Amino acid sequence: HSLFRLPSIAELSRQLGVSVVNVHRAVSTLEKEGLLEVIQGKGTFTRPAVQAIKGSGKGTPLGLVCYSERVAMDYLGGQGGFYEMLIRGLSGKAEELGYRLCLHWVPSDIGENPGLWPDIEEFAATNRIKGVMLLCLLERDLIAWIAGRIRPCLLIDHWAEGVAIDTVNPGNRNGSREAARRLLAEGHRDILYVYHHRRDKNPVRLQGYEDALREAGIVPREELVAPALLNERAGEAAVNDALKKRLSFSAVMAFDAGQARGALVALKAHGLTMPVVTFGMAQENAD
Repeated sequence: HSLFRLPSIAELSRQLGVSVVNVHRAVSTLEKEGLLEVIQGKGTFTRPAVQAIKGSGKGTPLGLVCYSERVAMDYLGGQGGFYEMLIRGLSGKAEELGYRLCLHWVPSDIGENPGLWPDIEEFAATNRIKGVMLLCLLERDLIAWIAGRIRPCLLIDHWAEGVAIDTVNPGNRNGSREAARRLLAEGHRDILYVYHHRRDKNPVRLQGYEDALREAGIVPREELVAPALLNERAGEAAVNDALKKRLSFSAVMAFDAGQARGALVALKAHGLTMPVVTFGMAQENAD
């Protein structure tokens, strides 16, 4: 099994919106926990593909397949990121129910490298996995390949049209539609959506937002969709850019919590108070 190299400390700092010092501290912590390996002169790498999550090590094994870079970077963020909370919650619940969660990290370009796919089947066989969860995998063909070989199989926080697989989506089209409906019911007709920087990878939340606008007789405005990386600094920059362009909006929706925190920072800096909604939870910035 190969190791997967993470970006440099400086690049991680930029992408995550946290200081270089905090990234160094997080890397040291993850290295001690066995999640990362620092190779002098070469960089920081995830551990080999088969990796048991920290826990009791007892119980019936369940598999969790996810992208190595995204999960590691979420841990590095140190702000209760989505992957961190989800994996810790899954691990805790599994242990409570008598299961043991085993993690298999894959590179983000695995869809273009089918030669790596058999590693997942080998992981399941080696660890005697009794079921597998796929965390936010995007590649339909890969999902179908796994679901056809390992059962039961559950896809978390994504969808795969035409694939026979159960899914759990905490922030899907309906969730986004309901969030927009809530803001519309409060009288907000111009809603800025700080969205995923790659909307093609997750179009459904944007579709839910547009559904709600059209229901209210409002034509969606492309300029009110602000693509941004999934971190606080990017969310702040997106709102600052919208204000600089003098766009008219009275509320903000954000693709994730990090972007929402950044939006609040930007609004407060400009002396503005308006709702900021993400994953169905509303917050208001203070004066």
